[in-house]
Amino acid sequence: MRARLEAARGGAVDLRELLPPMPRARVDTFPDLRGPALDCYWTALHFFDPTPSTALPDVAGLRAALASRYEPVGFDDASFGDIVVLYDLNDAPVHAFNLVAGELVFSKDGR
Repeated sequence: MRARLEAARGGAVDLRELLPPMPRARVDTFPDLRGPALDCYWTALHFFDPTPSTALPDVAGLRAALASRYEPVGFDDASFGDIVVLYDLNDAPVHAFNLVAGELVFSKDGR
């Protein structure tokens, strides 16, 4: 990413060029209805994975992955690719997405 920004020398850079392979391939796309219904949990957990599996995590799988592979950070300390999870009043996750920059996020939510 740094090399691409340096090559631009202050000029415009298409945001998709700065994303990892998985999100880059999915910008401005819709899912194949014949394939698995890759939801927001799947997308958030595979942001940096160049060859993600199509196994779909349920709520328990999301919680287990977050507990074993990630550390909580405050929103002010969040950085590129960090997962943001929105919870309902019963502490159940209802949506997950990845931070790109500032208030810009990457989210894909199934079909």
